[in-house]
Order: sequence, then structure tokens, then C-alpha cells
Amino acid sequence: MRRLIEFSNDLLDANLDELSLLGSAIAKRDSDTDAHIVARIFIIADVFDALTSIRPYKEAIQLEKSLKIMEKGRGSHFDPKLLDAFLIIAPGLYTNINNREIKDLRRELDALVHTCFSSSMETLQY
Repeated sequence: MRRLIEFSNDLLDANLDELSLLGSAIAKRDSDTDAHIVARIFIIADVFDALTSIRPYKEAIQLEKSLKIMEKGRGSHFDPKLLDAFLIIAPGLYTNINNREIKDLRRELDALVHTCFSSSMETLQY
């Protein structure tokens, strides 16, 4: 879990030129052990978010270009089967989320958190 958190923090600070090197380092570290499927899914989602979101140091990258960047990491940065599954659903998810108001997304997330954790977002620190 610590590696996943470190990776996430590094990724948020990374620029696009560093993204490939960072992904390769994670793939190399995980090649000796079986990375938990949740971590492999998280890496895909986190990189997608980093590419398609506005950051203080960059503009958001368009959906199509982001997916092409991720496809280049198939097998070296990302689990190929998980990436293939993600590439199928990514356009719909992207469109659905980008066309919604933040307050509606927060309300939906709060309902999911409550269902999954018997709590609400207000009680969770993030």
C-alpha cells in the first residue's frame, strides 16, 4: 500500500515527460511480485486522471490523446488485460463525469461511500 501511495504522490507531481519513466519504474518494481489487482486498476485510473485533468503545471489532455499515451504503456506500465477493459469503458465514463456538476458528483460519491463503508464523506478525512 505504501508503494501505491508513493506512486500516486509522485504521479501528481510528475510532468508528462516523467510519466513514462515513473510508470516503467513501477512496472519494474512489481515484476518480481504479483501486484494486487486493486493496485493495478488504481494505477490505470490514476494515470488517466492525471492526463485528462487540469493541473497547476499543465492543461488537461484530450481524451483521445490520453488513451493513445496509455496504450503505449500496455505491458510495460499497465496490465494489458486491465488496460484493454479500461479502454472500452473510458470514453463513456469520461463523457459522463465531465458533463456533470461537481455537487452532483459529490452527492453520488457520498452515496457510494455510505453504501460501501456505512459512513459518509464528511466522516472520512481525505
